[in-house]
Amino acid sequence: MPHTTPDEAYTHAPSIVREIGAIAELSASYSYAGAVPRELWLRKAALVDRIALHEVATYAPEVAAPAVRAAEAAAFQLLAYDEKHGTHCGRFSPDSLSSSDSTDDPGHRAYVRQEYLAWNSAEDA
Repeated sequence: MPHTTPDEAYTHAPSIVREIGAIAELSASYSYAGAVPRELWLRKAALVDRIALHEVATYAPEVAAPAVRAAEAAAFQLLAYDEKHGTHCGRFSPDSLSSSDSTDDPGHRAYVRQEYLAWNSAEDA
């Protein structure tokens, strides 16, 4: 599967600080009685992926490892959501990654990048 690069996915993304605020606002707007909207899962996974990318570029692997594990877990959550609900925006479906149940599959984070790019492009259109 050709992967969407972080630069492709996040070029037009807001700053990490602005995205944290937007996600907090979005989180506050949904009812706890209802289901968490896909946009929240997607934006959270993309945010945590961006933080992990920064950590990997800045710190030693053992220091960055917790951020990488968090990004992998968030990516797995989005993939599971999309698989359950039949939702995705990008070229590759969750089924293309469903053979791996591991949260440390690098394809899961690539899936987040693909989905974020497709979602963000649609938002800008």
